[in-house]
Amino acid sequence: MTNIYGTCAKKKKKNKKNSFIIITIIINFIIIIIVIIIIIIIIIIIIIIIIIIIIIIIIIIVVVVVIVVAIIIIIIIIIIIIIIIIIIIIIVIINIIIIIIIIIIIIIIIIIIIIIIIIIIIIIIIIIIIITIISIIICVLSSYYPFLHLHSLPLCCSYLQNSLKNPHSPSQNSVTFPGRLSNEGNNNC
Repeated sequence: MTNIYGTCAKKKKKNKKNSFIIITIIINFIIIIIVIIIIIIIIIIIIIIIIIIIIIIIIIIVVVVVIVVAIIIIIIIIIIIIIIIIIIIIIVIINIIIIIIIIIIIIIIIIIIIIIIIIIIIIIIIIIIIITIISIIICVLSSYYPFLHLHSLPLCCSYLQNSLKNPHSPSQNSVTFPGRLSNEGNNNC
């Protein structure tokens, strides 16, 4: 009986051991599964965080690139506008200078023409005065020197004829010159 009871007791102990081992294995398996699940969740979270960080970095890079490109384009446009404005200002200044030069040239030409006309008029007046003075001198001399025949001086002749026809003269047929009668001058004409 003792052996039988001892064997039973041993069997019970073995069964308890086996059941404890099974429970331990199950618990360990559950723990392993939980740990694996936690690790998978952590890995998924890390992957999601990495993906989000990569997306944010890509967005930042794209935004920075877009901003840099926009700034470069704006700078290029501003430079082009400044160059165009400078070219327009230079063209306007050149045109103004050309117009001023043309106006100055025209004024100089007009002044030269006016000076030439004035000089010509003065020369003509001087020539007329000289001719008149010479004619008068020759007419006066012809009244003293009867041998001077001045048929080529109509001014002298017309002057003498008018003098002869002047009613206020001392006699109708004579014009008094200093020292001589103008009849001789009239005869000379």
